[in-house]
Amino acid sequence: ISLLSSVEWYFSQILHLHFDKFPDNAGINKKSLTLENLKTFDTVKDAERYLVDQKIDSILRGSFKDWVDTLKNDLSLKLKFLGEYYDNLIEIYQRRNLLVHNGGKVNSIYLSKISKSHKGEFKIDDRLTVGKEYLENAIDQFHLIFILIASELWQKLEPESEHRGKY
Repeated sequence: ISLLSSVEWYFSQILHLHFDKFPDNAGINKKSLTLENLKTFDTVKDAERYLVDQKIDSILRGSFKDWVDTLKNDLSLKLKFLGEYYDNLIEIYQRRNLLVHNGGKVNSIYLSKISKSHKGEFKIDDRLTVGKEYLENAIDQFHLIFILIASELWQKLEPESEHRGKY
């Protein structure tokens, strides 16, 4: 649960970095605000930040698949490295949801969202836990993938950076 909270925070930072630099990519140009909302802002930039924050909040409330779609469509990242990890990341994300919302007990929602390769491992009403090995593997996978996502975004934002090679 804490792992995915950290991942969500990191992902929100990536989105903020991108949308702060390219607010039009957030799809907020045609959004409207009420007069009551407008009265709370000192500047148009404050209103823009509010709309970007709303966009990011709605992305974070989506599924991991939605996150990937946002990275590909709104941030124009290729994410070629994601393929072999994708099914495991979905399972980890869904297990977290299962732990938080269903006490770790497998249900049809969980089974409908994980890949076929994982479905054979579980059946409805099984109780899932998170052992040390599972957790270490989950941390490693998210750590790797989000470093690669940040690196790809960095390459896109600063294609001539001399510092990126050091990392």
